[in-house]
Amino acid sequence: TTQRERKFSRLSRRLRIPPGHVTPKGFRLTVIADESGSMSDDEFNFALNIVKQVSVNEKNDRVYVVHWDTGPSDIVDEISNPSQVVKIKRLKSGGTNFSEIFTHKIVSNLDTDAIVVITDGYPSVWPSSIPRVPTIWAITTEGGVQSYLTFRDKTGRNIGSAVYTGSRG
Repeated sequence: TTQRERKFSRLSRRLRIPPGHVTPKGFRLTVIADESGSMSDDEFNFALNIVKQVSVNEKNDRVYVVHWDTGPSDIVDEISNPSQVVKIKRLKSGGTNFSEIFTHKIVSNLDTDAIVVITDGYPSVWPSSIPRVPTIWAITTEGGVQSYLTFRDKTGRNIGSAVYTGSRG
């Protein structure tokens, strides 16, 4: 018996993609929003505005929003369209403990290319490990930036770059 040769034209119609074409994964960003009691609603809305701005790029991009205070919420919002941002609600309001921020299973199980942590910079505990991906700390208070710099100087670990956003009025 002769084996039938499969034609690319037939394969392409069935899959609706060119032969050998791989659909790109897109960029994955995790935004960790500090929802402790010291974070105002304006600061939380600032975090949502960042999510809205970065979720517009490509159709395969995803932004994950992790709600954090003493730990992460069980709910992780996955955003692929800016219109989905309005559905995100503040879930927590305890203290801030970032000790497991990079090792907690909810964060480490996310397929992410970068992390943005939005905080006032006043955690009771800073991270106990370094991040596995590039990390930016968007710190909303000037005193929080000083707290961040003091932590880095004491430990010598690189927990990511910090920017002062000045979103608190």
